Amino acid sequence: MDKLPKVSIITPSYNQAEFIERTILSVLDQGYPNIEYIVFDGGSTDDSIDIIKKYQDKIAYWVSEPDRGQTHAINKGFKRATGEICAWLNSDDLYMENAVSSAVNYFLKYPEVDLLYSHCLNIDENDGIINLRICKDYNRESFISYPSLISQPATFWRKSLFEKIGYLEENYDYVMDLEFWLRAANSGCNFMLVRDKIFAAFRLYPNSKCGGINLGERSDHNDKLFDEAKEVFFKYGGKRLSSYYFRLLAKRYQMFKMIFPLFARILYIAGR
Repeated sequence: MDKLPKVSIITPSYNQAEFIERTILSVLDQGYPNIEYIVFDGGSTDDSIDIIKKYQDKIAYWVSEPDRGQTHAINKGFKRATGEICAWLNSDDLYMENAVSSAVNYFLKYPEVDLLYSHCLNIDENDGIINLRICKDYNRESFISYPSLISQPATFWRKSLFEKIGYLEENYDYVMDLEFWLRAANSGCNFMLVRDKIFAAFRLYPNSKCGGINLGERSDHNDKLFDEAKEVFFKYGGKRLSSYYFRLLAKRYQMFKMIFPLFARILYIAGR
């Protein structure tokens, strides 16, 4: 066990009793012998705590206490983590079988890689497969235009990246992952797409933070997500507006879904 890198996985949670047991088991059943699993619950009032307690002997650390939101909870976990490799898995998402060991093998094989990611399934409330999200190879130009080519639950990175660029930006509740990827890209981080693997499943349902907009349904979360995305894309892309920003705009208003991406591309090219 000592020869294998420790992998620290953080799960933030708040009132996710419907899903959190499936999330926990997807981590504990990985079969990788050196996982440090940390759960930060934000003071749930449903059955989440009872579920977490069922597995507390296999969880390195957990606590239920008020926090300043999901991003703050994730950062608390990362600051406590002692592993060489890090990731976070939200309390409604899942790891696929052998995801952790596969990720570790790639890090060992490619020591120059700072962050690696795979394709990702989109699933519904009952774990039914909606579709497969095919991720794309990283390059700086395409990433500024479409940073969601990386799927958060299917991503692992070396802890040393935190020393280089810092932790997640807690001003963002919805796009903290996109901002982190863009900050990593600006720092010269080495990205790698694992083409032949599916590391994780991302759960889409109407009441989730990003589910409504991705399912094309109106949600209270949509406006906040859109505003944060706009701020991040202008910050890192300047006048080269991201086509992903316009895809969000199209979904937000449920109109012109064919026009906005084309319009975005025209503006992107014009701004180069």
